[in-house]
Amino acid sequence: MNYTEMPLANLIGHGDVGAYSLGQIKTFCDNAGFKVEKLEAAKKFRMHLVAKK
Repeated sequence: MNYTEMPLANLIGHGDVGAYSLGQIKTFCDNAGFKVEKLEAAKKFRMHLVAKK
């Protein structure tokens, strides 16, 4: 998805977009100093994240 659909979305003006796995999101939070309390996938390409600094 990040190599085919997302570059096309960038070309038609949706900005710099990407799709990340839950593991990648957790890594981003850890690197930024956040403690992940809840991270789950939801319906229709959505997620729920609760993190504290």
